[in-house]
Amino acid sequence: MMIKSMKPTPEDIIVDTAADIKEGINAGVWSVGVVIGSSQMGLSYEDFANLSEIEKNEAIENTQKSFLDIGADFTIKTMKGLPKLIERINALISEGKRPNAK
Repeated sequence: MMIKSMKPTPEDIIVDTAADIKEGINAGVWSVGVVIGSSQMGLSYEDFANLSEIEKNEAIENTQKSFLDIGADFTIKTMKGLPKLIERINALISEGKRPNAK
């Protein structure tokens, strides 16, 4: 799933697969992996909800690591984290930072 930010800058891609992250890197935009419910995690919301807390935390950590290893600039657990992250990205842009500047 790819969604362009409503603001012309920063350009963001919100994604749930490794291929999407790679597309974002190639496009030169901020790539954000959404963890819970993502294709990358490989669990439906129902399957995730039925996990123990330990299993949920492991699935979240593994998926976050996977997105970051691929090259995502950021991860968020759910879309609820997006507004705060956009504020952070805007601050980075105002400091002259660019996507994928590891």
